Amino acid sequence: MPQIIQEGILVFTFSDDWDICKFDDTNFYRDRVEKLNGVKSIDILARGDRILYFIEIKDYTYPNTKSIKQIELIDAIIKKVICSLSMLYPMSYKAKDEEEREIAKHFFNKKSLTIVLHIEKPPITTKLEQSKWDFSELQMKLKKRLKNISNSVKVVSIKKMQKVPWSVAIATT
Repeated sequence: MPQIIQEGILVFTFSDDWDICKFDDTNFYRDRVEKLNGVKSIDILARGDRILYFIEIKDYTYPNTKSIKQIELIDAIIKKVICSLSMLYPMSYKAKDEEEREIAKHFFNKKSLTIVLHIEKPPITTKLEQSKWDFSELQMKLKKRLKNISNSVKVVSIKKMQKVPWSVAIATT
């Protein structure tokens, strides 16, 4: 049975043999981390056969989306990656929920970290800066800034998944 995580209108489907969690929905995050001022986390932690994935989701298709500069997004993602990495270790032994402790422990068994930015851009007709972003340029900038943490960075969308081992669809209402 596939595992599903929904973030806004986006539905992420993973194989049933993966360890996945929506990090900011964990009890550990809500009980311990949320109280720390300025600490942010990646949206989804996913662990497949050989690789740990940090997945950050940005959907700029909503009507009330505010324009942001690309550098602001890059800085925010770097902060979330660093904060998420620093939270995994205490989660592995301090989480009250045994399943959350086990998930965190499993993440330490992986030797490779891939950081994935899943981004849905607004239509090019909008005045939002995000509509003009080039995915390959954004990926290159992220990879350069994150090179000491991960040598694998991907920028994807529903239309451009870059062979990631999960699927994404828009939720049906």
